Amino acid sequence: MNSTAYIQPAKKVADDVAVVRTQKFRDCAVEAIGESPAGTDDPTQSIEMMGEFGERDVPLPDGAAARFAFTVNMTTDGVTVPLCMDILLFGKGQVESLATVTSAVNPPDDLVTAVTAQMVSKLNKQ
Repeated sequence: MNSTAYIQPAKKVADDVAVVRTQKFRDCAVEAIGESPAGTDDPTQSIEMMGEFGERDVPLPDGAAARFAFTVNMTTDGVTVPLCMDILLFGKGQVESLATVTSAVNPPDDLVTAVTAQMVSKLNKQ
């Protein structure tokens, strides 16, 4: 799990939330995420190969502006495991935030629900 937050003018946050909720943004983001490198030439990295991204059809949690959920098979040291990744976008008032949740083997849906509740709670306290 990882998250970041940015302080922005409230108008920019409102505009950005409106944009991330559009199909055009979703299509562009899915394409960009799917074009991530398939491997690495860096000898310090242990990932040998990343398979194609598959988008998971999941609901948008209450309070999130957008959610992208993917699975990808990753091969490391000859062992292939599925990796599930969720990217959540939030915005309220003067705060924009992003949270990523990853899990090997099983989709992290329960963790996504908990992370969303925590992020929404923090946004409501500003």
